[in-house]
Amino acid sequence: GTTSDPLTYNTQGTFVINWTFDDGNGNSIVVPQNVIIDDVTNPVIPTLSDVTGECSATATAPTTTDNCSGTLTGTTSDP
Repeated sequence: GTTSDPLTYNTQGTFVINWTFDDGNGNSIVVPQNVIIDDVTNPVIPTLSDVTGECSATATAPTTTDNCSGTLTGTTSDP
């Protein structure tokens, strides 16, 4: 089979590769092949230490890892 479609995909979604098969005698067929990228694995759960202080305390944004995105930095909407 031959194709002019990309063979590598790295974004979430469904893509189609159209393969052409030609027997060299004027007969050919085109067969689609689905490529499905679906990240279903959660990021690694980090172990977070308590933030303590006597008069004040400041937390820093923790990080963790994800199989597709690499390093992730935590976000919060808490005050």
